Amino acid sequence: MSEGVGSLIVGESGNKFQMGVSFDMSAQTALEFTFTKPDGTTLVVAGVLDVNPFVDQGFSFAANESAFYIWLVGDLDQDGDWTARLQYTDVSLVLISTISTFEVDP
Repeated sequence: MSEGVGSLIVGESGNKFQMGVSFDMSAQTALEFTFTKPDGTTLVVAGVLDVNPFVDQGFSFAANESAFYIWLVGDLDQDGDWTARLQYTDVSLVLISTISTFEVDP
């Protein structure tokens, strides 16, 4: 669910990865993405709540129902199939999204 990017390529940075969920996350105290690389290693990063509506692959998410991460230099260091999960935390609840799969090209 990478917004505005036809494909991701090893070595790229500055692109937005965005993921939507089916509930309002405005009460969050933490948002965290866990990306699993093709070799099984993980990259855990803070997500940013998107206060704007988001549409991805025909699905619409209201304001506060998606989070994003901007890829940094060195993050996209392997080609192949990656997975992503978003973890939402507030004062009394922890929710973890289903797995999203995406490809990084060489």
